[in-house]
Amino acid sequence: MPKVFLPQVPSRIDIATRLWVPTVDIEPARKFGELVTLLPPEASRLRDSPDMLALLRERLEGAKESDFLCCIGDPGLIAFAAIAMSQQTRGMVRLLKWDRHAREYIVLRYL
Repeated sequence: MPKVFLPQVPSRIDIATRLWVPTVDIEPARKFGELVTLLPPEASRLRDSPDMLALLRERLEGAKESDFLCCIGDPGLIAFAAIAMSQQTRGMVRLLKWDRHAREYIVLRYL
């Protein structure tokens, strides 16, 4: 079964529980494979790009050409995740992009 890597899930802190709560529904991506969140919601606050890229490389180790990268979360983290994934898959990256009109993910393939 392919994996769907999520750079991060957009979230907010719930004042009552003090827990991070997703602000988007990621379930539609599940039809493409097992969901794997790479970074916590607060990751976009991190400023050190080399450390972030190293962490993403570690978490994407073993990614395959049949896996997907879901374009969700901070744009910078999506870019870093795409770079790290392409290094694992000889440049082949399949992206999932939300189509707001169709209300579903569409597949984009990059070589």
